[in-house]
Amino acid sequence: MPSGTRWAVLKAQESARNTTQEDALQELLKNGLGKAQIFARSYVLPNICCTQKLAKELASESLTPAPGTRGFTGWHADIIYLFRRKTVIAINDETRFTLFIPGLVKKDFAQFEKVLIHHLEQALDLAGANRAQIAQAKLLLGGFSYYKTHNRSVLGTLNDMKVGLDYILKVRLGRLPETETEYRRIVTSLNDTPCKGKDLQGVVFPKREMLNMIDAAG
Repeated sequence: MPSGTRWAVLKAQESARNTTQEDALQELLKNGLGKAQIFARSYVLPNICCTQKLAKELASESLTPAPGTRGFTGWHADIIYLFRRKTVIAINDETRFTLFIPGLVKKDFAQFEKVLIHHLEQALDLAGANRAQIAQAKLLLGGFSYYKTHNRSVLGTLNDMKVGLDYILKVRLGRLPETETEYRRIVTSLNDTPCKGKDLQGVVFPKREMLNMIDAAG
């Protein structure tokens, strides 16, 4: 059995997961989907491939290779320090859609799944997703597990995003975003930026590709 601290973190993560999935389920039911359809959409659990630094913050067990890495099942994430505050950047492998999660504290890592999905919801809203698309994405991302990073191309994009954020925040803004407008500008800029990679077929536009992927999952 995990140690006392690790066990408390795991229980908090499980509670957050159940709440988020229930909210997404109710939203999809409102949009006319039957429970059988919803179950069929959500049977594959996503994988968050994270660095050792992030795994330590999440009190995760030893990381193993990810069993599946495409579509909504594949994400990479890392933690960086900006203005002495912990910030997580998460990128979907296939679309390069990016989540910017700044100013995290200990309690946020204890319920990291809920925090990540909240920022996914915000990023999708900024990308122009409708309520059904957002609910679908929240359901697809619920219940994820942590694994080793494995895709150098995605890690390259992740590093590019970190450099871009470092410039935006330190040179142009001079601090972490404090208003909704500032946060919106940063997230929109990240997901409007076209990306290339050895694992991609040409150039991808994160915002467009993510919305297309959500629709295809339906």
